[in-house]
Amino acid sequence: MGMNRKYREHGEPYRTKQTGSVAKWMGLSDEGIRLYERYELIHPEKDEQNKYRAFDIMDVTMLLYGMVYRESGFSLKEAQHLANRCTLDEVQEAYRNQARQRRLELEREWLRLERVEEIAKEIEEASALYGVCRIEERPALYRLEFMDRGAMVEEADKQKRANYWVKNYLPFVMLSTRYYAGTIENPRTNIEAVSGFGVYAKYADILGIKEDEHVRY
Repeated sequence: MGMNRKYREHGEPYRTKQTGSVAKWMGLSDEGIRLYERYELIHPEKDEQNKYRAFDIMDVTMLLYGMVYRESGFSLKEAQHLANRCTLDEVQEAYRNQARQRRLELEREWLRLERVEEIAKEIEEASALYGVCRIEERPALYRLEFMDRGAMVEEADKQKRANYWVKNYLPFVMLSTRYYAGTIENPRTNIEAVSGFGVYAKYADILGIKEDEHVRY
């Protein structure tokens, strides 16, 4: 809950400090302090003659809370709402939701690192096995096919989905090709295959990829 001048104790006021002094304490610029004021997280007193702002301990406290909100992932607008208009239960729930979101982001970042290491390993294997043909079982994946025998599939929904994959799922997306039966016996100029994007199944949950009319497992 926000603490402004109406909650101030009666009698002698808390000792105050000017903007520059508070800025040094908190590691902010003068403009940074004013930003928190514009979002009504702090309420310094203003001297109408010299225009100086005076901050007391409650301003410093709310400034610290505002900085905690920002470092926790909330915008200043969200911080203003939480600090001035929400109950403790609502603030608690907002922090829980933020923690869940952060956890998902961290999990995805760890998977991104795993994928980068995976690509490095695949490059190493490709270098060692160049020109070698072999049959092996590969990890399961989800495929979004958009090219059949060299021709792009002209489907607006599928094109939109492919565009979304490129914008949101890299570096997990790879080019994936499957060949028609008998292709191995065809001359090189007559290779028949279906190509598209593939994402390993182990990444599907965190990315929200599921099988549907365009995506196949």
